[in-house]
Amino acid sequence: MIINIDLRVADCMTRDIVSIHKHSDLTKAIGVMDQKILSALPVVDDTGSVCGILSNSDLVNIAYDLQCSVGLLPHVSACVRKSLIDALAEENEGVEVATVMTADVETISENDDIATAAAKMTNFGIHHLPVVDKSRKPIGMIATTDIVRAVANASQTADPVNVSHT
Repeated sequence: MIINIDLRVADCMTRDIVSIHKHSDLTKAIGVMDQKILSALPVVDDTGSVCGILSNSDLVNIAYDLQCSVGLLPHVSACVRKSLIDALAEENEGVEVATVMTADVETISENDDIATAAAKMTNFGIHHLPVVDKSRKPIGMIATTDIVRAVANASQTADPVNVSHT
């Protein structure tokens, strides 16, 4: 059984996003991510175009390096979140976002379908895609959770299509 789902990225992306400049202090970025409970931030250049992404994975890599150098717990859990954020901020004061972001960022258009977004995420092993306009300006973000939610919602209302194999 297959469920036909005709959804575009625009149908399920987050539009109210926060981005950060590549020359911003990493401490500021960590604070924004913590305060707004974000797992990724699009990073923009001087023209406002997406030039990278800063994600929890990037911060976990820093945390691992920090753990190796100062002996923090290797596992990030809710009970150590604040301590880890404080340690990251202190250790990385004065470091620019550009030095730790993922610069080779995959992006997507709001007009693409969610299957294209899911394929990019799967092929590149990522969980977030900045949604950009034709000038690469960020207009949204789509995450794996957005796709799962959209498919689940669509599958509850869609009529299944039976496919026979001949």
